[in-house]
Amino acid sequence: MRRGLFRRTLRWRSASGQTLDIIAERLAAMDEPGLLAMRYQVISVDYQGPITLESSIDAGKAPVEQGDDPRIGAQIEGGLHLVASHADERSAWVMQRTTHSDISLVCAQRHRVIEGDLAIGACMPTPRGVVQMFSGTLAPGQGVSIEKNVGYAWTAPGGGSAAVRLHALAEAVLDRAGAMGFPALLVQTSSVGLFLILHAFASGGAAMTGVEAISNGVPAFRPVEWKNARNTLCRHFGKQSREVDTVDLADVPDRLVKTSNKDAGMPAFEFYHWMAFLYSREREALTLRFIEQWEYHEIAAAQSIPIGTVQWRVFSAKRKLAPHLKRVERNDNSVTPIAA
Repeated sequence: MRRGLFRRTLRWRSASGQTLDIIAERLAAMDEPGLLAMRYQVISVDYQGPITLESSIDAGKAPVEQGDDPRIGAQIEGGLHLVASHADERSAWVMQRTTHSDISLVCAQRHRVIEGDLAIGACMPTPRGVVQMFSGTLAPGQGVSIEKNVGYAWTAPGGGSAAVRLHALAEAVLDRAGAMGFPALLVQTSSVGLFLILHAFASGGAAMTGVEAISNGVPAFRPVEWKNARNTLCRHFGKQSREVDTVDLADVPDRLVKTSNKDAGMPAFEFYHWMAFLYSREREALTLRFIEQWEYHEIAAAQSIPIGTVQWRVFSAKRKLAPHLKRVERNDNSVTPIAA
């Protein structure tokens, strides 16, 4: 990706044990927003025989979600529908239009064989788009390579009347890409990407602190501001949702007094009534921890359970008792608030 190129390699073995190496490269030109360039190579390791490559534009696929961006992969009622399509040996294209906003889109493709014995074959429209077929032969150590350029052109909302020009605009994009070739497009994309990166960091390079550097560099990365803000907000509310209200039960023995004692005390029968709401294992854990003053590891050893299980039972019990104990202390101003 540092070169502005997305590259994937695959070694494929057929059911009969013959092997092919496949290399797919793809780039999106930064100075040509309506262009997608690809280079596809198939190299035989030990295969000998015919090979067929199928290149298609499929307008019927549903959008796929990518990452956390809610704008990518969103499916609305209606969406794009196929208006027209055409395929011949020189190029192939489809035209689509939105249902409600009257946006028209043309996607066109062209190919150039740059290595190997490949000849174009069937070219035809399909129910969901267009397809072009290339056929040839392979021998061990030989390969075929083909370049594919895809050009896009579109109208603004409500610009359906301008759709007649879209095919010519998409073909013009393909003309410029074909004149340059994939290697020249890659060099141009790499240089533009390097310029953008250097410009972005130059914006924050003169700052004195890291915060200033980030704030100065933000304009170069403005499209991700919404994502950073959303993540910050999600982390904030996520932390709040994990903050559970509990009570400190370390002084339970001193607070279990009879009703005849001072008003600041808590009736023992009332506390034990609340304890009845707990599971038996939680009551046992609370009793051993705060009445018998056992340590967590001692309770775990005595009951032959992990220490984490003991800690969870105590925490769960404290969380359940918190509303009752705090309500009592709110009604008595003479009692010091219990630590959360």
